[in-house]
Amino acid sequence: MAVFGSLGVDMPRTAVEQFAAGRPISRRSLRTGDLVFFGKPPNHVGIAISGREVVHASISRGVVVDSVEDLDRALSVSGYRRVVRLK
Repeated sequence: MAVFGSLGVDMPRTAVEQFAAGRPISRRSLRTGDLVFFGKPPNHVGIAISGREVVHASISRGVVVDSVEDLDRALSVSGYRRVVRLK
């Protein structure tokens, strides 16, 4: 929310609301700024910093960069979203 807010984009507060607000994309089209959601229902979200890496807040490690593949194994990716325009 804070990252997008600093760019003038209003984001919903919860991961579920953010998941619903973004446009679905495939893993292959993931690029910097896209959102990666984890859990069913989504309860954790990271921001892609490339097509392969995501920055996110880890409870045990703080704000970290991890590969999408590692996060998928650990947390189970629930989807990828591109924020086009939110109100």
